[in-house]
This record gives sequence, C-alpha cells and structure tokens, in this order.
Amino acid sequence: MRTMIKKLIIPVPVPNDTLESWIKILDDATKASLLAVLAITWFGDGLFLAKLLNLLSCLMSGYGCAYGANYLRVNRAKLTIKEEA
Repeated sequence: MRTMIKKLIIPVPVPNDTLESWIKILDDATKASLLAVLAITWFGDGLFLAKLLNLLSCLMSGYGCAYGANYLRVNRAKLTIKEEA
C-alpha cells in the first residue's frame, strides 16, 4: 500500500479539510451513479444487453466510489496532517 500511496500526484498526508472534501465528492458520485441506474432502466434506449451493461457499469462505479469514501474515512488518521494546538 505504501508504494501505491507514494505514486500519487498529491502528497500524503493532506489537510483534514481536503480529505473531507474528497469524501463528500465520492459520496456525491455514489449518489449520482445510483440515481443514474433508475434513468437507465426506465428511459434508456437500445437493446436489453446495452441497458444491462450500462446498469452494471453504474452499479460498479457507485460501489467503487462508496468503497473509496469508506476507505478514506477508516484511514483518516494515516492520511491527514496532525494539527498541533
């Protein structure tokens, strides 16, 4: 995991406000992709297979965003700069 974090463009640890905004963005992306599932099933044009593939891609992206937000919440102590009072 350390090698993956070292390859990121943004240096870790980050300020707490930045991490909170990332979590909110991932939560919003999760909601948007899960709401898109309804639009795809009701209003989507095309074959059943195309609807099914679009549905699965929206569900997978929603799950990935939810997993990423949860990962950031769980590892908040490792990923944030410790503020000295």
